[in-house]
Formats: sequence, C-alpha cells, structure tokens
Amino acid sequence: MRVSPHLCFDGRCRAAFAVYEKVLGGTIQTMLTYRESPMADQVDLNWHDKIVHATMLLGDVELTGVDLRPQDYRQPQGFCHADNRRP
Repeated sequence: MRVSPHLCFDGRCRAAFAVYEKVLGGTIQTMLTYRESPMADQVDLNWHDKIVHATMLLGDVELTGVDLRPQDYRQPQGFCHADNRRP
C-alpha cells in the first residue's frame, strides 16, 4: 500500500514544504505556482506566487500540498481517510 497525504494550506505551502524537506529529508519534486498554471487568470494577482500543486517524496510516501484560495480554505479540524481501493 502506498500512502499519499494531501495537505491544504492558507498560503504557507512553500514554507511548509521547505521545512519538511529539511527536517524529514524529503525531496521536492514539484512546486507549481498559480501564475504558472492554467488558473492564473482566475486568481487574484496577490495569489500568483502561491502554490497550486506541490509534491515531495519521502521514501515510499508521496506528500502533496496546495495553497487554497482564501474563500476555499478552512482551518483543519481533524483528518479524513479516503480508501481508493476497489473491491
């Protein structure tokens, strides 16, 4: 089984992934900004340097992250588990 957690941030994804890379010894594979994405014309200019998709490898774990736009972000209140296996 492969674990792939997805983390949602309020604009601090880049900083968080930099810490995870240093502390956990991961390797950042992707750090795509809203400016670089097809969504560039749909987000406020202040949000262009925020992350629309980040990927880090931590051994067999693939960690992904995103900076959710202010109207979409909700402070974490726990976690959920999505089981994508089919019977």
